[in-house]
Amino acid sequence: MVKITRKWINELSGFALTDDQIDETLTMHGLEVEERISTIPDLTGVVVGEVVKTEKVKDSDHLNCCQVNIGAEQLQIVCGAPNVAAGQKVPVATIGTILPGGFKIKKAKLRGIASSGMICSERELSLSQEADGIMVLPGESRIGAAINDLIDESDTVFDIFITPNRPDCLGAIGIARELCIDAGKPFKSPLEKVPVKNKSSELPLSIEIKNPEACPRYTGIVLKNVTVGPSPDWLVNRLEHLGLRSISNIVDVTNLIMLETGQPLHAFDYDKIQGAKIIVRNANNGEKFVTLDEQERNLTSDDLLICDGEKPVAIAGVMGGLGSEVMATTKNVLLEVANFDPTITRRTSSRLNLSTDASKRFERGVDPNIPAKVSQRAVDLMLELGGGKIASDFIDVYPRKIEAPTIQLRSNQLNKIIGKKFTDSEIVGYLEALECKVTKCKSFFDVVPPTFRPDLFREIDLIEEIARLFGYNEIEDQLDNSINVLNQKNSYFNFIELVKNTLGSFGLMESITISMAPVKSCKPFVENDDSLARIINPLSEDMAVLRPTISSTLLSSIAYNLNRKNSDVRLFEVGSTFIQDGKNLKENFRVEGLLAGNAQPKSWHTPSPEPLSAFTIKGIIQKLLSTLRIENIKQLDASPAWYSFGSTLIHKKREVGHFGLISKSVLKEFDVEQDVLAFCLDLEYLFSIYTSDKKYVEISRFPAIDRDIALVVDKTIPAQAILETIENTSGKLLRKLLLFDVYEGKGITKGKKSLAFSLEFQSPDRTLKETEINQLMDKILSTLNKKYSAELRQ
Repeated sequence: MVKITRKWINELSGFALTDDQIDETLTMHGLEVEERISTIPDLTGVVVGEVVKTEKVKDSDHLNCCQVNIGAEQLQIVCGAPNVAAGQKVPVATIGTILPGGFKIKKAKLRGIASSGMICSERELSLSQEADGIMVLPGESRIGAAINDLIDESDTVFDIFITPNRPDCLGAIGIARELCIDAGKPFKSPLEKVPVKNKSSELPLSIEIKNPEACPRYTGIVLKNVTVGPSPDWLVNRLEHLGLRSISNIVDVTNLIMLETGQPLHAFDYDKIQGAKIIVRNANNGEKFVTLDEQERNLTSDDLLICDGEKPVAIAGVMGGLGSEVMATTKNVLLEVANFDPTITRRTSSRLNLSTDASKRFERGVDPNIPAKVSQRAVDLMLELGGGKIASDFIDVYPRKIEAPTIQLRSNQLNKIIGKKFTDSEIVGYLEALECKVTKCKSFFDVVPPTFRPDLFREIDLIEEIARLFGYNEIEDQLDNSINVLNQKNSYFNFIELVKNTLGSFGLMESITISMAPVKSCKPFVENDDSLARIINPLSEDMAVLRPTISSTLLSSIAYNLNRKNSDVRLFEVGSTFIQDGKNLKENFRVEGLLAGNAQPKSWHTPSPEPLSAFTIKGIIQKLLSTLRIENIKQLDASPAWYSFGSTLIHKKREVGHFGLISKSVLKEFDVEQDVLAFCLDLEYLFSIYTSDKKYVEISRFPAIDRDIALVVDKTIPAQAILETIENTSGKLLRKLLLFDVYEGKGITKGKKSLAFSLEFQSPDRTLKETEINQLMDKILSTLNKKYSAELRQ
């Protein structure tokens, strides 16, 4: 947001505009006027009165009893102003009037004398800071007239929202320039004077920039024998209207010029600058500095400091220091006008939680090529208001001049996007109005934008500017038949939607959580803290790292539901996870789900519902993979460290996911007391093996043959290994294979277990013979016996 008054706009633009004209023009130019405020307060109840007679109040050295004619009646008012006199026309606040600041006028008695009103000063009416006496109105003022009708010095303050891409409009000059462009009038900037090289060396000054990337330019000049004192009323009033309080003439000049140009300035007490030198350097880690607000700041090596020969005197682009501020006793002033890197300024300001008018401007990008002219304008005004003289040469350290890029603008592309055919002269006119340098080439224009417009660096930026100046309302509606709208979605988008819809059909609800999390909740999901992707400047400790797993944020949602008696929770989320691998940040796109509670809700036929188990979550994964037509996913009895038990999913020796029961120690970090099952699938890899093509398989016309076998094997042998061996041995005739029973106990040798399988064989082109299947079953049993010492259960 930036504030500017109508009078100031009209002074800078060189022509008069009404409030409505300014409001409409700025809004149509993309600078939205949020609010309009009159500089004259509501003075209803304050009227013109004539002092008929005054008498000294007995036993008082300053009070006068005044008879005041306000037209409708004559009032008796006790007044303590030294300049009140008979015959004066004065502003009178009548009984019931509420003055600026909320002070209500009531009947009163002073020294026993009744007083029915108040004769006001300019300060009491918020018209100026003058408070030495009452306000005396012109003699021709009509008695009884409302005071508001007499004030012709009213002004309007515009509160304007400036988008981040328009740093040039953070000063009054930028606003006035926009209005001149709209009116088709040339804009004459007040920044015309360039500093003259002064031979004076009465007060020496040297400047050294140790980090020119962070500080591309730094200028300084010294003023001698300056008188620091109050600012004149016009300056005080202008600053107050724009939301700043007056401090002193020198400091007020720096604030005024910043509001005018958008370029922050800083004034130092030269005599407090040790060694008469300025050094711009990075802070040391842990270095401390006390800013003007009397707060001690703890700095890092990412912060930029302005230092003298011994110590820091300011945080570059943010705030000055307490030890070098300009005070009433200051005689010699060092004026700084510099340019600082937006990213570094923003980082420092955010980390220190210290946002200032200066930092807001540097963060968005200040024109690097105006400091010299801004310095000269400030010097002229300081000498006018504070006296003194220039006591040093103008020092300008600018190692590498920053130039604007050259942009190629194709007229055919401009016409195509806006939908209007512009002539070459129209194009040049719009660009030159923006103060661009334009060269006409064969089929395009070479355009060099001004450096105060860092947002113009692409062809489309120039096209947008021309559309803005031409007027969005002037662009005719057209249907472009050349646009081919395809009624199809991205295949990856379709894949993700299929995953979401499938999980939703299984009763899981999609959750969306932020990818930032506290360190505490992420530690259980990584092997070491170095794997956490830490955010350099987090907004809070709760958003200090990027999540290594979705479960690290989704568990908070589980806890939230369980704490509110929602005991059956099934959530899933599709999103990114992050792992720090040395200097590289690895991002993976996954789907993760968490389930807590019962497999089925309690009802009349399930009075004691069965709790969720690993088989529930395994079934969800199997059905999802089947829907995605993804096969050959193997299961290993191994799982991440944060599971009590679980399995890892493998495809061609690559891990594609896992599922299992989250350990109690991890759940404790989230204050979750009941069991929570989890699953995770790598969507990027699954998409790489996914095909949306559906395969048609003809249903066999020939009968199937079923066989059941029960095998006794060691407890340590996983059922998955037996299933895979049966599948590999059976060949294409095996159509279905199901593990339907697992048994340990009576009749089974200790250390063994019984696994029962159902097998279905079928041929697509012939009827299978009993002998053929018997031979195949013998082969299966022989292979299992050799590989796992499996025996048929008797």
